[in-house]
Amino acid sequence: MECPTAASPLPIPRLVLLLKAARGYHVVDVRSILYAEADERFCSMHFTDGTKKPVFHTLNELEAILRCGERMGELLFLRVHKSHLVAFHHTSAIGVDRRVLLQTGTYLPIGRQYWAHLLKCCMSIGPYETVVQGIQASFNQELGSK
Repeated sequence: MECPTAASPLPIPRLVLLLKAARGYHVVDVRSILYAEADERFCSMHFTDGTKKPVFHTLNELEAILRCGERMGELLFLRVHKSHLVAFHHTSAIGVDRRVLLQTGTYLPIGRQYWAHLLKCCMSIGPYETVVQGIQASFNQELGSK
């Protein structure tokens, strides 16, 4: 997986997505996505306005649709757990206890296999330097233990 860099942000190809729903499609503004959560054969999309919508896509499909790990202007989506994708641009902090704090106050777990990649991506993108400084020691400790 490649990590985005501050020097080469990708242009936002679209701001609206059509996601499969039970009876048709949901029209979704990408900027309003907070996180996606796997729920058996579908996913629940959580939005900044507090709403939640079921979509008939797997988390792997959403990962491809949202171009996880690629920066799109100021938007960045990352897989942080086998059951969660997060809109990194809506995060407030990353804890050494392997949890992401969203701007809404919601905590999401960071899976062990995603931890090092998440920190590597954080350190490669400029605007999030304040977040990175708080977890730099954890990253160095994590790399030292492997």
